[in-house]
Amino acid sequence: MRRIVLLAFCCMLAWGRGELGGVNFGIAKLIYEQNGKFEMKLPSGEVFNFEDIADRPLEEQVHVWNTMAKKVGLPLETEHPETDPSKREETRLKRVVKKARQTVESIEKELTGESPRGNSIRTQREFEDEMYHRIVSQTSRQEHACKQGSAKDCFIVGKHYFVGMTGRKRDPAKAHHYLERACRLGEGRGCFYLGRLAHNNIVRARYYGKACKKGYAVACAEVGVLYLQGRDTSIAYHQARYYFEQGCNMNDWVSCTWMEVFSLLGMAGEVDEKKAAYYRQKAMEIREHPWKY
Repeated sequence: MRRIVLLAFCCMLAWGRGELGGVNFGIAKLIYEQNGKFEMKLPSGEVFNFEDIADRPLEEQVHVWNTMAKKVGLPLETEHPETDPSKREETRLKRVVKKARQTVESIEKELTGESPRGNSIRTQREFEDEMYHRIVSQTSRQEHACKQGSAKDCFIVGKHYFVGMTGRKRDPAKAHHYLERACRLGEGRGCFYLGRLAHNNIVRARYYGKACKKGYAVACAEVGVLYLQGRDTSIAYHQARYYFEQGCNMNDWVSCTWMEVFSLLGMAGEVDEKKAAYYRQKAMEIREHPWKY
């Protein structure tokens, strides 16, 4: 087998060589046809794989090839003209230009319908229109479910109108209608988003408080901060502490962090360093491993 390979290699050198990587190895094709892979076993038992050097710089490929060729007495690879840095860069640029030209031609064919994929190519506007109609269709089904008493669907529809997913722009009036219904049906997130729609902190604090009591922990920290800031509301440390404690009990790490501050400073209670350490540890665990809570 080795003799066949060596003879074929010499014949290929005399006839002309193909290209593998950067070095011309016509024998690579014959070796692949004989062995099913680009490698050759040397007399020393060492296996030489052409693919191992295909991605290396051209000078290094020539060096590796010549080292292997010396071991088995094969002709050495001569200096390739592309080893000249300027020519190598020129060749690289030609390949880049060729690839770019092929890409442009491919896109043109797809857009003109000459490519099999041409029928599936859509403009950005067509895609946006399709997504819009899908969301509107889904929203109409959820609106029906909301009328049947589904708090979750009321919240989803209200949030869609709140962020403007069902149309080209937001609809605060419809958002308020569905979020208020979700809040009445016991969905804490509905109450929270009603608070975000509010125009002053008094109304906002009321809705955040409802959301907290209905089990939405994020709202507990929000209403607690409002009572700490005293914007449109009086500063009330006891109420702030109450909501922070509720949020921490529902595993909201922000609320636990505030409880640590309250315990360290004795705000609305006595200074308690042990509780502060407990709340600090709990906040860190919730933040680092939220999936456990």
